[in-house]
Amino acid sequence: MTIKAVLFDIGGVLFQIHDLTPHRQWATRLGISEGLLIEIIFNNPVAQQATVGEATTEEVWNEVAKRLALPPDDLEALKVDIWKGGVWDTELLDFIRSLRPQYKTGAISNAWPDAREGVKEYVNSDIFDVIVFSAEEGLKK
Repeated sequence: MTIKAVLFDIGGVLFQIHDLTPHRQWATRLGISEGLLIEIIFNNPVAQQATVGEATTEEVWNEVAKRLALPPDDLEALKVDIWKGGVWDTELLDFIRSLRPQYKTGAISNAWPDAREGVKEYVNSDIFDVIVFSAEEGLKK
C-alpha cells in the first residue's frame, strides 16, 4: 500500500499547552482543581454543542462565566489565560510543509466555530491541503 496523504491533529499535536501555570493560578483563585476548570470550560454541554457547530463560542464562554460566577472582566482574562503556555510545534509544521507536494496533507480538530480564524497563522492552505474543524462539519472526529 502506498501512502498518499498524512493527517495531523491540531490540539495536542500541532498546538500543545506546555506551561500549565495559568491554569493552576485560575484553579487556585476559583478554589477548584485544574481538572475541574478544564472540564467546565471544554466539556460543559454548551461547549460540546459548539464542538459540532450547534452553539457559538460566545455562548460557551457565557456558560463558563455562569458556572464559575465570573464578572465580565475576569471572563475576558480567563479567555486569554487559558491559552497561555501554548506552543505551536513549528518544527513539525516545517516538516509537514516539506511533505508537499509528494503527499496530500491534512489537519483535523474538534473545535468551536471560530477555530479556523484563531489558528490561521499556523494552520492554512500553505501547509495543508485539507483542514477539517468539527464545528464546521457538525461532527466530532
